[in-house]
Amino acid sequence: MSLTPEQARALWDAGGFALIQGLPRGSEVGMDGTYHVANVFSGTKFVPPGLHMMVWAPSPKTAPAHNPNEGAKIEEIPEGQTDAGPGIPDAAALPLRAAYVHVWEPKERIGLQFNPASENTSAPRTNIPEGELRELDPQLAPYPFAGLNGWKSLTTCISKAVVEKAIPGGKVDAMSQVKGETFDAKDKDAAAQEFLASTQASAGAPELHLPVFDLRRSWPEGSEAGDVSRWSVDKSKLWERLAGEAGGKLPSAAGELTIGPRALLGQLQLSFLLLTNVWCYAALAPYKRLLAVMCRSKLAIAQPERFPSGQANDNLTSLPETAFDTELPSVDTFLLGEIEQLRQNVSAALAEPGWWGLAQRVAREWQGLQQAGARFGWDIEALGSGDDDEDEEGEYAPQVVEMTED
Repeated sequence: MSLTPEQARALWDAGGFALIQGLPRGSEVGMDGTYHVANVFSGTKFVPPGLHMMVWAPSPKTAPAHNPNEGAKIEEIPEGQTDAGPGIPDAAALPLRAAYVHVWEPKERIGLQFNPASENTSAPRTNIPEGELRELDPQLAPYPFAGLNGWKSLTTCISKAVVEKAIPGGKVDAMSQVKGETFDAKDKDAAAQEFLASTQASAGAPELHLPVFDLRRSWPEGSEAGDVSRWSVDKSKLWERLAGEAGGKLPSAAGELTIGPRALLGQLQLSFLLLTNVWCYAALAPYKRLLAVMCRSKLAIAQPERFPSGQANDNLTSLPETAFDTELPSVDTFLLGEIEQLRQNVSAALAEPGWWGLAQRVAREWQGLQQAGARFGWDIEALGSGDDDEDEEGEYAPQVVEMTED
């Protein structure tokens, strides 16, 4: 984006700053899904208010440090390459990514210092004087405004509270683990599980606080046999419990998406971004569980004011076309299965009073989802041509509970 001197001055005065100093030449740096290879780089200027994700992957230690007297030199990664943004690469072939996730206030200044010896960063500092920013200006890249609308579509429900709860301190890296997470030996995602197992011994990696729950045991405590059967298939009761834990009790009045469901969707969105931008494989399991809960909550979907739409479309649109070719190929199978569950439940919900008059909106969104899926060779329209019975096999099959009489 070419700016006039007047525009640059206005953005300087109104925008925030995201600094990271000390990265060696050839490091990969990114902001909100736009990535570059940087030879001389000290951060990003003109940062607008809102949620942002500053990502970096230092080049090998043998790379020379940059000359502080040089101006910013960054090379944009061509679109379509594996590391052109969201995607899941061969982790052994690329340096580990790290990120700082924060909700910037207007004109806020955040600074990190990278230590090449330890490959760690300092605690964020905010008392950055104007003179220091002016000195660093030649090494600052402008915020990538061309991708701002796409970034906003992926972060609509990620509030400051969601970020602070999930990522205490704001720092996360590819080796971060989810607190309390355990893995079944029968986990289908063998590649992800192998990567996670290899990082178990990692010391000092920031810990994530994302929802950990058993999707198969989705009925309320104390349920009788009939309710166990119903809520094993319909995940709405589990959805309500998780929404309450994420953001407080659900209000009964209709209206905009309330704080509980909104916070739950924010956790889903954040899990997706951690997986596809930071390459944090530990975020895959929470992402799959949360998406499955939302797609399989028949009763919740019947109340459109509580259930947002378009999330799967936004996720698919943000991914490169090669995303499912070689990296975690089972993820596309999972997504197709959940899209079909969502189709069945939304089709049933259209008969409910709350959805009357929304058929055209649903049709538009479904068409957009079909177009997004076509980029990966998917025929989403054909998903509903088979048996519409609920598929509750594999890792999401309800558990059988022995009910004993008193």
